[in-house]
Amino acid sequence: MAESDSCCGGAGAFAFVHPDLSDAVLRRKVSNIASTQARVVAASATSCLLHLAHGLAKYYPECRVAHVSELAAENLPK
Repeated sequence: MAESDSCCGGAGAFAFVHPDLSDAVLRRKVSNIASTQARVVAASATSCLLHLAHGLAKYYPECRVAHVSELAAENLPK
């Protein structure tokens, strides 16, 4: 994914202190996610999970964010 190492704009309290800038960063991240046509994005940080969930629901609802442990649990043999 392009800019996979870039922040989603959550950055702890950053999204609350700078909502407009945070949303611009989030839109760029979601655009990069959408360009891959991903249906699931993995994250591990709480701020990233919350911020990406918000952004994906708003800008690319075909995709969801999941904690890496959720993905592991979902793929365990039954």
